[in-house]
Amino acid sequence: INAEYGRTAAMPPMRPTQERMDSFLDRFGDYVSINTSQDDTHLTTEAGAVAGHRTSQYSTMTWDQLSSEGQASLTDLKEHGSTILKNFLSPEMLAELSSEVDRVLAPCPLGRNDFGGTRTRRAYAALAKTRVLDSILTDPRLLELVESLFAPNPLLSVIQILEILPGEKPQKLHYDQQFQNHHPPREVSVFNMIIAVDDFTPENGATTILPDSHLWPQERAPNHSDPRACLEMPAGSVAPFVGTLWHGGGGNTTDKPRRAVLIVFQQPWYRPLENSFLAVPFKTAIELHPKIQSMLGYSLHHPFVGAVDNRHPALALRQLAAKL
Repeated sequence: INAEYGRTAAMPPMRPTQERMDSFLDRFGDYVSINTSQDDTHLTTEAGAVAGHRTSQYSTMTWDQLSSEGQASLTDLKEHGSTILKNFLSPEMLAELSSEVDRVLAPCPLGRNDFGGTRTRRAYAALAKTRVLDSILTDPRLLELVESLFAPNPLLSVIQILEILPGEKPQKLHYDQQFQNHHPPREVSVFNMIIAVDDFTPENGATTILPDSHLWPQERAPNHSDPRACLEMPAGSVAPFVGTLWHGGGGNTTDKPRRAVLIVFQQPWYRPLENSFLAVPFKTAIELHPKIQSMLGYSLHHPFVGAVDNRHPALALRQLAAKL
């Protein structure tokens, strides 16, 4: 069914997965306390990145596994909360994305409230509506950033296409982890990526950020004196930023819309904002790249979070697909 990737080859080995689950359970005892998370040793810190040190508390990646570009981006994210990858998409990919964005947005209504934007159109659950984003989601340059911040098998929380129309007002400032009751609330467990389909300028609604605000304590809120910056970038660029960074969409004072794609990843143990199991039809899910299937939740968080009948959910996916 999936000629490009091959469904059978894409499935993870099931027996080793079950053996790891059984091995983990066998370690329990009446007088033993087991922590499923990794410890805090050998972490990469802002003070100094060392080869062999892990890039974050829950990641299995080490600093030396990152590309030089990935190291620079991760440093920006840790120190300032955001970075910009200019001209990330090729001209051909940008043209294809632009065309698909227009098609997908065409039937979408305007927003219902000020926060979502009454002059903003959004297409939610974009993976159910287009395949143009698949190659972006599996791009090694983006994956290494996601995997450097999170535990294995991070999930997609949101993937949407949006268009800020002329006359839209600035969005209220917020940080995205506010919406999911994360604990601890200021530990980075959400990671955003904005793909600029059009040039982002201060006039057409480019996202406003408060640099370094990801380092603020939980009780700290913005005030008028806090420095602000605009994620100004050419079309085809990507702006990653962490989920604890205060930000908001800008107002559009031009006579043209500003289009973008928003992709939000999260730690695998949190419930995503979008329910991808219902939003993405099953017949679509079985055709996706195995990496994207994992992002949608057809994956396990160690040792068995997300299991189906005490087995890997990819096995259930394969079995259900065989019945179609």
